Amino acid sequence: MTEISGNKDRNIPWKQFCVAMIGAPLLITGVTYPLSLIPQIGFIAVIPYLAMIMGGPVYLLFGTPILIWFLRRYPPKILPIMLLSVISLAGLVPIALIIWAVTADNSVMAVLLGYLTYGAVFAAVWSATFTLIYRWLIRRF
Repeated sequence: MTEISGNKDRNIPWKQFCVAMIGAPLLITGVTYPLSLIPQIGFIAVIPYLAMIMGGPVYLLFGTPILIWFLRRYPPKILPIMLLSVISLAGLVPIALIIWAVTADNSVMAVLLGYLTYGAVFAAVWSATFTLIYRWLIRRF
């Protein structure tokens, strides 16, 4: 019987995983911070900083167990991890709908939709950055 390569359990180097997990949002925010000093684009460059503050806990809370599950079964590749992060974020849509149903306020739904829209962008960017950092660290150390 042919063995499926995704069923093998892989060891995760925890130091590299933790550094990449925490380092990805910090790196993206650090790289974009100098843009906030340019007056013409200052406000737009603050968005990654706000995303780190608002989305960082969600990224760590939901992203960590999902990435652990994925990396135990599959090699770290950018596109599958990016897709997994966006699909995982889509799992939060029912929670947003429940919050909207409980509050019955359209402005709350607008905020939640904005939160999820920016979240989809940063989920993809942070997960791609995580994958690059993680692969670099496991090759180096």
